[in-house]
Amino acid sequence: ALTVNIIGAIATIGMPLLVLIMGAFAVLVSLPGNMQYNIAGTPDGLRVGKGLLTTNSDTIAPGRIHAVEIQQPFWWRMFGWYRVRINRADVAIVSSDDSDSNQISRTVLLPVGKFDDVIRVLSVAMPMQFGPHTPHLMRDLLAAKPPKQLRVTPARAWFLAPFGWKRNAVLVDRGVVYLRRGRLERRVSMIPAERMQGLTISDGPWRRLAGTASLQIGTVLGPVLMGQRLVARSQALQLFEQLAQLAIQAAQVDRSHRWAEAGARMLVQVAQLQLQDARAAGAAPDPRAVAIAHAADEYQRQEGQR
Repeated sequence: ALTVNIIGAIATIGMPLLVLIMGAFAVLVSLPGNMQYNIAGTPDGLRVGKGLLTTNSDTIAPGRIHAVEIQQPFWWRMFGWYRVRINRADVAIVSSDDSDSNQISRTVLLPVGKFDDVIRVLSVAMPMQFGPHTPHLMRDLLAAKPPKQLRVTPARAWFLAPFGWKRNAVLVDRGVVYLRRGRLERRVSMIPAERMQGLTISDGPWRRLAGTASLQIGTVLGPVLMGQRLVARSQALQLFEQLAQLAIQAAQVDRSHRWAEAGARMLVQVAQLQLQDARAAGAAPDPRAVAIAHAADEYQRQEGQR
């Protein structure tokens, strides 16, 4: 009887505490290497610095980021924490089990942060794709269940993923492909169409029985989720055709690798963030940030008149 009571107490009281401890422990383990974290846009690209005992600085040139993923492990939910990882052209990571810890750390753009931190990082990491709509899309995709209109796994395939089939989602919006997967660990990836290098549809006997297929997007190797499984077969074929055409069109007009333009967009995003921080703190804005924001507004006004 005593054993049963102890187990019951752990199940009703101890489990939340266990989740809290494990979530905090996961962050504390990586704390020394991720302290004094900072990210900034520079003329040479996106500069990421971190480290307590040893400071490491890494600069990512424009156009090198091929995909971005927002990840929320189960243990982090109660804290509202997220991690941002990337696939980058100058770093190839086959899996998270890769033995080169330095290479793995170079694919982590934000070790841990709140949702607002994620949005700030996306605005400077993906300046060519980021817009006023991006925070709303991310909030919908990171919800416990994505909106029904974005779900791609039919109810008849529930037995292949009984706990996660309602969490599979695909969205194509403004030249960016968004993939959402995971019940315990939520993952949302952003893949610019101009960075897609190939598309693959595959199935197997069980997926054919459920009328589904898997869609995989090819790009540089890395930790980011690049495929969606259990997509309704007819929808998978439609997505294949849509993404193939989108990738060709986006590659023809791609300008994200142009340092001057990508750098300018990055500086505008940084200036806007600085102005937002100044307003929130009730402080005087940086004159340089004001000048950059004014120049960007004037440029948009002139473009609108053409």
